[in-house]
Amino acid sequence: MRRYLRLYKLFVLQYLKTLMQSKLDLAIGIAGFVISQASGLVFILLVFTQIPEINGYGIDQMVFIYGFSLLPKGLDHLLTDCIWWIPGTFVTHGGLDKFLIRPLNVFFQIACEKFQADALGELAVGAALVSLSIARGAAELSVLDVMLFIVAVLAGTVIYTSVKLIAATFSFWYKNSFHIINTIYHLNDFAKYPISIYPKFIRIALTAIVPFAAASFYPASYFLDRSSLAGSIGIAAAAAAVSGSAAYGFFLLGLKSYDSSGN
Repeated sequence: MRRYLRLYKLFVLQYLKTLMQSKLDLAIGIAGFVISQASGLVFILLVFTQIPEINGYGIDQMVFIYGFSLLPKGLDHLLTDCIWWIPGTFVTHGGLDKFLIRPLNVFFQIACEKFQADALGELAVGAALVSLSIARGAAELSVLDVMLFIVAVLAGTVIYTSVKLIAATFSFWYKNSFHIINTIYHLNDFAKYPISIYPKFIRIALTAIVPFAAASFYPASYFLDRSSLAGSIGIAAAAAAVSGSAAYGFFLLGLKSYDSSGN
């Protein structure tokens, strides 16, 4: 474990050196994510100019849920954005070859290939919204709650990464599964709001099939209305364990079917 942590640090430092060669591009990328995520907040504000609450949630609670959803998604974006490259760069164009000849875990190498600093904008917006909603009384966090908050964010990150990895792994058989990743991953937009406002089939899909609700709404609801710990943070942790194991196992299965470019 210490070896992989040391190697990860080296990979990140090298990638950051390349980013620093174009500081303006980095700044524009971060600013772009701040603007794109802030646009979702504008939508919420516009909605609440017409109605006082949605299914029992006021504007401060909605801002908390929205901000919380950006934290695990932002961490996933920051640390494992290179999964998006699996269908094209790594499978179709044979870029996976270099990983297979190294004495290192293949998925670890894929994760290290790119450190997506643009995601810092997403994380900044999420942290700011959560902090603002707490300051306005949407939730109160004790020391234990802060620990649970961290656990929930990490569990949500695993869920986002797992869903993305499962979709990307189909490329080992279908060569280009980018459209699958893009379609499935963007279902997370539904999870930025209380899933109780959706029809039953959407609630089931976002909980049991593509568990984005377990990465955002369920854990957020614990801090907002003190719902059952098992039914909120517990669901997030369980979904992370199941989806993480399934995604990695599926990835290893797909890896066995990999054909180098030209075969």
